[in-house]
Amino acid sequence: MFFRKKPADTASTNSLSPQDKALLAIADAFRRERLAARRRRWLVVTLFLGVFILSTAVQLGEKKGVIKSLKATGAGEHTAGIVLIDGVIGEKGGEETRLVIDAIRKAFESKQTDRVVLLINSPGGSPYTADRIIRAITLIREKNDKPLDAVIETVGASAAYMIAASADRILASEYSMVGSIGAKMAAWNFHDATEKLHVRQLVFASGALKNMLDPFSPPTEEGMRKADTLVRQAANSFSSYVKDKRGDKLTQPIEKLSTGEVWMGKKALALGLIDQIGTLENLLEDTDSKQLLFKKDATLIDQLLKGMSEHIVTPFNTLRGRLQ
Repeated sequence: MFFRKKPADTASTNSLSPQDKALLAIADAFRRERLAARRRRWLVVTLFLGVFILSTAVQLGEKKGVIKSLKATGAGEHTAGIVLIDGVIGEKGGEETRLVIDAIRKAFESKQTDRVVLLINSPGGSPYTADRIIRAITLIREKNDKPLDAVIETVGASAAYMIAASADRILASEYSMVGSIGAKMAAWNFHDATEKLHVRQLVFASGALKNMLDPFSPPTEEGMRKADTLVRQAANSFSSYVKDKRGDKLTQPIEKLSTGEVWMGKKALALGLIDQIGTLENLLEDTDSKQLLFKKDATLIDQLLKGMSEHIVTPFNTLRGRLQ
């Protein structure tokens, strides 16, 4: 609460000397300046508090995972629904995977689309997440089957290539990196380092292999064999899937392709890992299609934070500079 100073008694001020009147005027001006500065500070605090409350309410009330289909662009009699699969597969967790599946579903269900294209640019990631996406595609196509193409941009390797293999046709640039059919398991081990520091970890495990990947325990032969078995099982499943999906298109035995290496586009084509050298533009031209992008829309909270950055933070910094 702010208090206004009562007007000074005219008779009393007239009796003051000129020096006293000057001091009184200076003191009054100083008081008013301090009062104005306090009001400005409270204005800034109130503004930010209001924005914080509003953004929190929006975040709690918004519907997560809004999939937005943008306006179709380009020329063509047909329309291809484009779904982006980029970054490390499964890195952002189950929610992001659900959004990808929702985008694929909407692309297949849309009455505007004649085909669906997975636009892939990923080094791989979680085989579980890739399998989840592939199984979702299979279920979706049982109800809304349309041609499915995969276009590999810079890289489509490991789990990303697994997803690409689920398509009817795979395109890649001659500069794309394709393949990496295999599996790996990695774990740090600091046992030797902790011994030098005379630090020991006490572990109570219910079985001999329960603690096999613990970084502070010495690795055991049994644990190493088990890890190797798991990796080989995952790799064999991956190889079998590629062999099943690519079939007679493969020009080499699947064992020779399951080395974990990647190939550039032309070599991948020669090996039968892809069907055509080309990009998204080539696919759209071949199918006489325009593109309709299905993507996660920016949430309200994202838009609000962006607005705060553009319209609040910059003015606040300017105002703060004036207050200092």
